[in-house]
Amino acid sequence: MNIFQKFGAPIAIIFFIIAVYFSQNFKLDASSDTLILKSDEDFQFFEFYNEIFTSQNFLILAIKNLKGEIDHDYINNINVLKKKLENIKGVESTFSIVDAPILLLNNQSLSDLANQEIENINTTDLKLKLVLDEFRNSPIFQDQIINKKADLSSIIIYLKKNTEFDLIKKQKKTNPDINHIKQNYNLLKYQNNKEKDILIKNIRNIITKDQSDYEYFLGGIDMITNDAIAFIKNDVIVFSVSVIVFIIFILFIIYRDIKWVIIPLSSSIFAVTFMTGFIGMMNWEITAISSNFISLMLILSISMNIHIINDYQLNYSDHKITNK
Repeated sequence: MNIFQKFGAPIAIIFFIIAVYFSQNFKLDASSDTLILKSDEDFQFFEFYNEIFTSQNFLILAIKNLKGEIDHDYINNINVLKKKLENIKGVESTFSIVDAPILLLNNQSLSDLANQEIENINTTDLKLKLVLDEFRNSPIFQDQIINKKADLSSIIIYLKKNTEFDLIKKQKKTNPDINHIKQNYNLLKYQNNKEKDILIKNIRNIITKDQSDYEYFLGGIDMITNDAIAFIKNDVIVFSVSVIVFIIFILFIIYRDIKWVIIPLSSSIFAVTFMTGFIGMMNWEITAISSNFISLMLILSISMNIHIINDYQLNYSDHKITNK
């Protein structure tokens, strides 16, 4: 018995346990870090001017009145919804049609906004229809917080800035090769993404509990990024499980023996687990494109196993015939 035969199985088990442990660090990322090339001039141009003309990050929640035009019940629902949204951790403020200033009906101009308190829907005695007519014909609010049909409006949800993450992000841009900055950046980015995920889930929990006559639509960059990661994770699970089931079926059809299903499948799962553990240990992030490597590894590993099994069976059969 050689060294490999003696120590091969224990070493493989140890590596498998280590790989399973580090697999919990396996991360998917759909941010600009992985989707855009660092040398992309257009993105660098955008980043440069975004630092000069900063804008607050926000989500948009559109609410459609299924009964028709916006009415007083709809306005009451907006007020209740605003309070719930503003109580969510990570939300700084909101803006909607109940906050929009009434200018034309009150003979006010934009310059008057800084000098006095301007009426809005909640504080005015004007008829709701007249106010909505002003908003839907306004070049400022038209198709921004209200549509032309006046049956849909939106709440702009401004998110709190993560100053710590923004600071480490700037440091990483200027010092991309310093290890402790990269480590802190990856840690804070993971925490930031997790907080955004919880925030979006809390918003969706609020709107899904409302079984009234309103339809809700949530949008925004953070929502798209969050959903993209969720879709990638779901696709990885679905495709991987589908590939495994298909492989089990094909192997059993070919060999008609359960051991030739278990052995190659175990070998392939070990290889995939080892790779995910290695990626987790190296703190590499998987993109939307590279996320299908698990399915590809399973297919390639199984094909190699089939060649080995066939070669083994041919040599084993020839050995038995020779002995006879």
